[in-house]
Amino acid sequence: MRVYSMKSGFNRELSRFSADGISTTVSIGVATMVPEDCSYEDTLKRADDALYEAKRSGKNRVVVG
Repeated sequence: MRVYSMKSGFNRELSRFSADGISTTVSIGVATMVPEDCSYEDTLKRADDALYEAKRSGKNRVVVG
């Protein structure tokens, strides 16, 4: 899945800003439109929910909603 490649790229770029043993991470929530979606807001809601699930699950995660 391309999102995992993106996450690796983010981590690589963010690591340039790490200092004194403090590292940066990225949490990503992903969703795609499905026929049941009545509007783009339905898709965004699933992506938002996936993002917060990624944050709750720990650092440096990708969750597909």
